[in-house]
Amino acid sequence: MGIGREILLKGSHSQWLAAQLTRRRFTRKAVQRFMPGERLEDALIAVEELSGKNISTILTLLGENVTRSEEADTVKHDYLDVLQKVSERDLNADISIKPTQIGIDLDIDTTHERI
Repeated sequence: MGIGREILLKGSHSQWLAAQLTRRRFTRKAVQRFMPGERLEDALIAVEELSGKNISTILTLLGENVTRSEEADTVKHDYLDVLQKVSERDLNADISIKPTQIGIDLDIDTTHERI
């Protein structure tokens, strides 16, 4: 593994670094085009604007591997909430679900039931 990759992986697990970066204006400006905010409502507002321009959007929840089945269930319910709100607003959006986020590393059969 290259040293650059190792540094990025270590940094991705740092709560301190995450807190520092989310407070910095330059970081928010750099990612704003791809991540309009930290709340679902922020994303839905951006999707509404893009839908008005006939631009489709893909929504995803940040995060990766879960370590407990309860976490995967929460992610499932969060995605269902996103789908419901997209449908209610008739938005031009899809979702992208990460298999590791809904528990594939824990139990494949239960993961299939969540889908």
